[in-house]
Amino acid sequence: MKRFNEILLLVILFVWIAACRTSINIEQDPFYESFFEKTSLIMTNEETEIYKHIPDKESKEEFIREFWQIRDPNPRTEENENKIEFERRIEYANMWFGWRNPDKGRLKPEEQKKYKGWATDRGRIYIILGPPDSLIYDGSALMTDGRRISSPEGRMEEVWSYWRLRR
Repeated sequence: MKRFNEILLLVILFVWIAACRTSINIEQDPFYESFFEKTSLIMTNEETEIYKHIPDKESKEEFIREFWQIRDPNPRTEENENKIEFERRIEYANMWFGWRNPDKGRLKPEEQKKYKGWATDRGRIYIILGPPDSLIYDGSALMTDGRRISSPEGRMEEVWSYWRLRR
């Protein structure tokens, strides 16, 4: 009987904790969610863990300020060149790599955000590594023995090379 009471107490405690946890659903601010989604591409593992556990907006603001301050290549200037480049790459990725984007390269800035090109494979690579050193865009692939094969379903193939990174 004593064992049963202990188990019952544990079950009640577990249910109560679970109920409390779901009722405390703090709504996330879209600005901070968007910041984290995008910058997590360039955050260190430590920074990611720290940001996930920041409790309030003031602390997040301080984290964001320090995050960009650390990455400023020339702190003596007013602008942060790395932040500007990061934002430019996000904009470029949204314009050219967005999912189901019917007008690649011709979107107005306010329309680019809805396609989330920064979240695609090409977008993430572009944001992290920048523009490729060479780009091969072809309807067929070149095999190692020199033969050409058609891409499946008539899709075009795109090969990005980063010579400076040996990729």
